[in-house]
Amino acid sequence: MSATAVGTTAVETLIGLRVCIFTVGAEPFAFDLRRVREVVVLDELTAVPAAPPQIVGVANLRGDVLPIVDPERLLGAAIRRAGRRRRALVVVGGGAHVGLLIDDVLGLETFDDVLEIGDATRQPYVACALGRLRRSDGLVTLLDADKVMAALRRREG
Repeated sequence: MSATAVGTTAVETLIGLRVCIFTVGAEPFAFDLRRVREVVVLDELTAVPAAPPQIVGVANLRGDVLPIVDPERLLGAAIRRAGRRRRALVVVGGGAHVGLLIDDVLGLETFDDVLEIGDATRQPYVACALGRLRRSDGLVTLLDADKVMAALRRREG
């Protein structure tokens, strides 16, 4: 990665950053595609007694136990899709993997620039954000998977 020339709004210049763009509530977010394993549809969750509030349960993912996390407190956006058949984005970071509840996947896209966080500095997710990505329909917040996992661990304590 090389630094961007002074006077531009980009934090870094990247060549072909591939991301998975998804929504939580009406807010679009993205993870580097190398940190996303899959999207799963959850028919059943198993409750975990005395679990931290952000863990809504665990799911069996082909024999592996996957913690399922509600991102509302971390991202400041609430899931609109409730009840059965919820979707989770399986994300890897910080040596762990979780299923992050989402509303929709908007797709996979490639970007060359990551912009500064800008006017989102007061949002709850700012500590987990790498910057923003410009799409034709607006800005998408790029999240750092390692920072998201670290923030989830802090909330467990």
